[in-house]
This record gives sequence, structure tokens and C-alpha cells, in this order.
Amino acid sequence: MKYNFDYKTNLKSRSRILRNVSTIPEIVFWKFLLSKDKTVFRCLRQGPMGSYVTDFYCPKLKLDIEIDGYSHIENFRYDKKRESYFLKLGIKIIRYHNQQIKNDLENVWEDLTEQIKQRKRELGQISQLD
Repeated sequence: MKYNFDYKTNLKSRSRILRNVSTIPEIVFWKFLLSKDKTVFRCLRQGPMGSYVTDFYCPKLKLDIEIDGYSHIENFRYDKKRESYFLKLGIKIIRYHNQQIKNDLENVWEDLTEQIKQRKRELGQISQLD
């Protein structure tokens, strides 16, 4: 599948490493919430995009889903720069914190399905989840 963005080639190997050392919340999110039979959409794990690596990216929805740990508190400027880059590409970002995945998976699922419905409306797609 061809995407409308380039990425730094050194990020391809970094993406592979990140897929192999995923955090428990990322694994849970991938396994229980992002399976294609639940969301209807194909999502990619730890994919390179420009100078960044996304946690989960859904190309058809131009949607980046990030699972943030405590390290993101210290990386506020980096996250803002990254977010600005994605927004320029028309990519929407959804963020969940590790603790939400660990302690409130049901509400994360409800929020994710609402976010997907909203994104489909934003992009003018026919709802498959309604």
C-alpha cells in the first residue's frame, strides 16, 4: 500500500524494534481493541511516518492512535511538534494513557468507536459501525 508521506529510512528498523518491545498497554490495545473484525479498518502498528513512528495508524481514516506512558509528560514539546506535522497531513490524533488501557478498557473502547464514527463523518465516509 502506498502512502502520501515519506519517512526516514532509518525509522523502518526502529519500527520493527518497537513492535517487538511493545508495552503491555499497547499489546492489550492492539489485541483487544484494534482487531480488524472489531473496528472494520486495517490499522498498522509502529509505522514510520516522516520523522516519527506512530503507535497505531489507520490509513483509510487518516487516524493516529497513541498510547502514552509517563515519558510523554517530559516530551511535551516533541509531542506538539509531532502533532503539528500530522495535522498538516490531515491526520487526526487520538491519545490514551497507559492507565486508561490498564484500568478502564471498556470506556476506552466506547471512546474509540465514537472517535472512529466521528472521523468517518469528518471524512464523509458511510458509517459501518452505526
